[in-house]
Amino acid sequence: MIGIKLWRSRAGLLPTSARRAATAVALAFASACGPRQAVVYTWRGTPDVVLDQRIREIKRRTAEEEIAELAEPFKHGAEGVVLQIDNCPPGVSLEIEIYADPRIPKAAAITDDELDVIIEPSGYVKDTHIKDFYTLIAADPDTVRSWIEDALREIYIKNITVATYRGPRTHPLRRLIAWIKATKNWSLHPRNAIPLWYRPWPYQLARDLYQLSPPDYRRLAGPTGIKRAVRKTGDLLLKTLQKYYHLEREEKILRLYPKAASPPTKSHEAAVKHLEKILQEVYKEAAEKVIQTRDLRWPTYVDAVTQALENKLKQS
Repeated sequence: MIGIKLWRSRAGLLPTSARRAATAVALAFASACGPRQAVVYTWRGTPDVVLDQRIREIKRRTAEEEIAELAEPFKHGAEGVVLQIDNCPPGVSLEIEIYADPRIPKAAAITDDELDVIIEPSGYVKDTHIKDFYTLIAADPDTVRSWIEDALREIYIKNITVATYRGPRTHPLRRLIAWIKATKNWSLHPRNAIPLWYRPWPYQLARDLYQLSPPDYRRLAGPTGIKRAVRKTGDLLLKTLQKYYHLEREEKILRLYPKAASPPTKSHEAAVKHLEKILQEVYKEAAEKVIQTRDLRWPTYVDAVTQALENKLKQS
């Protein structure tokens, strides 16, 4: 699946506007398939309890009125809106699920993290059974990359008027997306999920690096400590990531796609292994350093982690 998470509280979005923003993101991925028909149904309680079902035309460009129309069922108690699209490049079917509340997929054990939009592929490509985006990327990497880039281009040019706690605001849609990841199962842990979008990238990258860090050591620095280290070593981290991903950086956004390999997912797996090895060495060296100096304060340990990370990245 592809999982998409919005900046809800950080952007100051009211719940209704957050749902409209999630709908706009979902339609961007749907429109990247090209003009066609989609089956749209809404549900409440469980996806089996269908409130309404209809056929909808998917256009190459989506007007704000069409976004509002698709998100309208949320105002009447719907908990999910689902678009089913057939024959999306490279010939697979897509099920795009928009949730009224990002906690729903986690509570339903669909994923291990909160998500606003989930995209699931199904079908066959070159006799390969497609059951997730890992197998889809492996089966036809160029077409999948082109489809994702088309969707992200639509997100880049789209503005959306939303209600915030400070009143109505018009935001570029791209500023409302926290991260986008393609996974091979229900888990969004970096080992199982290829990052496609980070915003703001230092914060989101630090979040993933914290998950890859050895549990016993990472608690000493905490999430705040690794975020501070990433801010100070960001350029070196990007140089390391460039060995494994195609990177595009703009404003606070970092777009990624794994470099060619057989299959491309191997590039992501190699990046994860490399970063895990670096982080294990970094935390261990930092702990040994503060023990030797007998300065066991948190800022000292974080500074030691930052320095060790900088040295390791320069060597890698």
